[in-house]
Amino acid sequence: MPRGASKSSGMTSIPLKRKDKRTRAYFPKTRTGCWTCRKRRVKCDEEKPHCARCKASGFKCDGYSVDAFSQAHKRASVVQKPQPKRKSSVTNRAILPSKASKTARINIRVLRPRTPIVETEQEYRYLCFFTENTTRRLCGFFESKLWSHLMLQAGEQERPIRHAMSAIGALDLILHTKEQKPHSLVTRSTIEEHHIFAIKQYEKAVRLMKTDIAERGHSLRTALLFCLLIVCFENLYGTQQSATVHIIAGIRLIEAYHHDHTSRSDKSPLQKAEESNASTDPVTFGMASPVPSDVEDEIYQAFGLLEIASLSFNLDGRGMAYHMLAKDSGSSCVKNMPSRFVSLPEAKAYWDLIMRRLLHLLPTLNTAQATMRGYEDDNETAIITKPSSAVIEE
Repeated sequence: MPRGASKSSGMTSIPLKRKDKRTRAYFPKTRTGCWTCRKRRVKCDEEKPHCARCKASGFKCDGYSVDAFSQAHKRASVVQKPQPKRKSSVTNRAILPSKASKTARINIRVLRPRTPIVETEQEYRYLCFFTENTTRRLCGFFESKLWSHLMLQAGEQERPIRHAMSAIGALDLILHTKEQKPHSLVTRSTIEEHHIFAIKQYEKAVRLMKTDIAERGHSLRTALLFCLLIVCFENLYGTQQSATVHIIAGIRLIEAYHHDHTSRSDKSPLQKAEESNASTDPVTFGMASPVPSDVEDEIYQAFGLLEIASLSFNLDGRGMAYHMLAKDSGSSCVKNMPSRFVSLPEAKAYWDLIMRRLLHLLPTLNTAQATMRGYEDDNETAIITKPSSAVIEE
């Protein structure tokens, strides 16, 4: 008996055919539709900013992806600006290289790796210590563009400056090692290693600087930066007298540069004032460079700080005539000093200038007091000796 037939009625039922499983038609997925239509797998009308199909169906349109906007923009630009068709006389053009292209040379720029600026691993270690630690100590409590930017940039371009920085880093590392482990046999050998390297780098820096000046001429900015490093090295090494000599030499360079760019007269005011003493000191400088593109203000201010240090410890051996003029350094800057400072570095620059003027003023006051005392003593002596001389004459 076939399936589906009923025994009670004796009638035969017709078997039902199973419906074939419907398959979804395959279409490539679009990447320009909104996220909601793509999840629902329906065609999106791609209306911006929200799909109209989602609005009509009551769904929330989740917007479009970035690729959709970029592809739509590309299609719009292609539609708006169709490229004109170019007529070509060649109908069947073979995609083959021509005879001329076989022999033609193609100029390809070969990029070689940059030449390392550091010669040895040991030099790199001391240079890193200078960059990360020594510069912070040299800046003090205030941020300094000179030590954080200008000096480091110059070290990448000038070998003498780079070797001087490594030498200072080695000396500073000696102080750091002594602070960490003051009494240790390992520390003594390490300190000796740092000391030998510092001396060698210092000698190499001075030798290269002399060679560069002889071959390429005198660069004032490089010379001033190198002079600052020499002063730092001599101070760390403990030879303050040599450091003072370099401070005065750097100040003379700045004064000569300042005089050449601010006055075109044959003789400076100080030369005229000290013509009888045959002085060669030019006019003193303030806190701003006349040409900041050549020599930055930070270099001027750094040498001003060094002059304050040398005057504070009575290491400056310049004459009284120099102090008489230097006490008025930067008079135009002081006259134009604002009542309110814009930043802390600006206030510090004016403070340093006033301190420098004051330290040049003090020797003149002491000399004036000594002169007055001598004049009073001479008068008292004359008053005392007059009666005695009169008695003798009688």
